[in-house]
Amino acid sequence: EYCFASDVDAVVGWGFDSIKLDHCGAEMNISLWRELFNKTAPKPVMIENCGNGPAPAGLSPAQCPFHMYRSSTDIAPCWGSILANLQSVPPLAAKGLSYPGCWAYPDMLEVMQTNKHGRPNMPLL
Repeated sequence: EYCFASDVDAVVGWGFDSIKLDHCGAEMNISLWRELFNKTAPKPVMIENCGNGPAPAGLSPAQCPFHMYRSSTDIAPCWGSILANLQSVPPLAAKGLSYPGCWAYPDMLEVMQTNKHGRPNMPLL
């Protein structure tokens, strides 16, 4: 918990309004992040959950441990990947797993990756 608390203190101290919590680190307890931000921050901090899975069904926005979460894998510089990522949201919404205050979103930006034609890939901008 010490690492969580010191990271929260740093984010709050720097005045950030939001944080993206990626699943590639050791500190993946999103509920603990939310609890510490709620205790420490003088203003709300938006929590983006990137790759730690959706919220359980039936939670209210006040109960959801994050404000938005990624619904897809990393995007690749091809139309199939773009379309697959876009199509990852409707099934979650249909199951009640994407709603105001706990939104699902697809990975949608791969900056400066090139496609087979050597052009930069900026798919959903």
